[in-house]
Amino acid sequence: MKTLTSVKFILLMALCMNALLMAEDNTPVTPAQTTVTGTVKVTYGENKTVVSVTLTADKEVYNVVQDEKGKELVKLDGKKIEATGTVSKTETVKWLTVTSYKIVLPPAPKNIEKM
Repeated sequence: MKTLTSVKFILLMALCMNALLMAEDNTPVTPAQTTVTGTVKVTYGENKTVVSVTLTADKEVYNVVQDEKGKELVKLDGKKIEATGTVSKTETVKWLTVTSYKIVLPPAPKNIEKM
């Protein structure tokens, strides 16, 4: 009987320690900022309403969250930009919450000497 009481006490202590360790890690995690360079694509629905805005970088497609900053990208349809923000993922979709962006200009043409 004394052994059973000792085992119960040890299990109770282990559960208490586990609860304390879990409660200790309550600090909010700030998502890391990511910079993505790609082309903006706006998809329109009926009556020219915006259905979605995506940023395609290489073979990765990021759906742009349509908050205040994300809505600014609508006017950049077809432009190459560098966007900084946070990325969240579902099973099949990546979402980019844009915090800043800038247009990436194409390289200037090199001068060709005349013969």
